[in-house]
Amino acid sequence: MRRSIIGWTAAAVLLVSVGFGALALLMNRSTFHPPAWVGPAAFIRHEGVDRLCLPLRQEETRLVFDYRSSRFPTLRSRAFHHFSVRCHDPVTARPLATHPLAIISDLDGGREAQLRVIGQEREFLWLFLRDEALAIRVTDGRLAASRALLERQFPRLRDRLPAEPRGYGFDAGLVFMTADAEALRLTLADMSLGPYDAPADRSAIGRASQWHGRFRTREFLTRRAVAADRWLGLYTEREAADAAKDAFGDKFRSDAAVLDEGAATRRRWWRAETGRTREFSEGSHPRLTALRPAGDGQAHLAGGLMKRPGRPEALALEGPAGWLLLHRTRIDEEGRLVATRLDGDLAALWSAPLPIAELTNRWELPGRLLLLGEAPAAEGRGRLDAHILSLDLATGGIATWNIAAEAP
Repeated sequence: MRRSIIGWTAAAVLLVSVGFGALALLMNRSTFHPPAWVGPAAFIRHEGVDRLCLPLRQEETRLVFDYRSSRFPTLRSRAFHHFSVRCHDPVTARPLATHPLAIISDLDGGREAQLRVIGQEREFLWLFLRDEALAIRVTDGRLAASRALLERQFPRLRDRLPAEPRGYGFDAGLVFMTADAEALRLTLADMSLGPYDAPADRSAIGRASQWHGRFRTREFLTRRAVAADRWLGLYTEREAADAAKDAFGDKFRSDAAVLDEGAATRRRWWRAETGRTREFSEGSHPRLTALRPAGDGQAHLAGGLMKRPGRPEALALEGPAGWLLLHRTRIDEEGRLVATRLDGDLAALWSAPLPIAELTNRWELPGRLLLLGEAPAAEGRGRLDAHILSLDLATGGIATWNIAAEAP
């Protein structure tokens, strides 16, 4: 009998041990979803080092005990959101460093929390996360400012700092509107706080609530190029016919004045004949009089030339002189962008397929372009994956990084 009791006791202990072991394994299980790009990217140049920094959110599903729903703890699945800033090398596109910011559970509002880039002040990157402004050093990720730190440094700010992104902006420092409507500017370099007296129509306050820097491909393109005495246009037949009707010279000056048949179009090159408008009070103006086919006659799907940053004219490349053409492979979900470098005679020097369907931002660097774009995910219907691309303008070579896959 005694042996039986001992045997049953040992079996019970073993069963309990196995149960606790299995529970421990369950408790240690976490599933991480792919990281997602959630706000405007920041191109940062500090002390000769360039970085492309992106705000990221990564969701973790974790098994936890819930003690609130009943008398006994219940094992439930909970979501936790990891917020971070990841900085990339603009030449290789690979990550340089990831700077963790916070882990916020769904119960604490993690799913609704916003992460936004506000601006760069020297080595400091100002951010808005959930309900406060933060600043980190991009060199090492150390926290340089937070609500608690600022209220400790400047007691007059206690309970007066805005808790929404629309209360912040950047203008040579962090600018914000306090709860009692005082506009202030704070700079970390000299740890100073003073009035912000920018005119209301140019005030930077409120811009942190907008997603600056996310655009569409068409916003980077123009359909015309002007070089020496040549006016070249990339148009469909109907667009070219419309461009030639230029009595006032507005189509000579602006591509936006010419008919645009949209993305599902095949365009080819045209060379314009030009003349002068009639005399106005301010004089006559150059205008288009006729367009003739140019180049090799090849059509380019949804084609356009890369524009200069912030300007309507095409980006002029040198060594040799020419332009960068962007066009598509297809108009459906499988379509991707292609970059082709053209010389001054419109001959292709190289052509590089890109792994993106939409260009959302770009930065010009010596001898290369840094591109940020998106494409439908290989797995996961409806999801878009963000890609960083570094394009060598001399060779067409591309370095890439898929943010969700965390791989080239």
